[in-house]
Amino acid sequence: MVTIEQIEDALDTGWLWTLMANMRWLRCRRNGKTQRWVRDPARFRIPIKYGFKGCGAVDALIDVGFDEHSYYTISSTQPILGESRFVREMKGAAL
Repeated sequence: MVTIEQIEDALDTGWLWTLMANMRWLRCRRNGKTQRWVRDPARFRIPIKYGFKGCGAVDALIDVGFDEHSYYTISSTQPILGESRFVREMKGAAL
């Protein structure tokens, strides 16, 4: 499990990537401030933008990780599609 501090550091350094439907990785950038809830300290939401017009949010429900089963990954370089078993399964399902 990745902590909120690791996600914020990855966004600040440009190391957070998201997997798009066309099987390309796009770099995520911060699009606002981190929102936290008083009633539930474990809940957070970080607005992000990616690509030309894409936007979304990383929150406590989205799995950010270093493994191949995640739509978001933290990497200093752009992830390679051929390495990921998850990507191969997605391509197979799309055919």
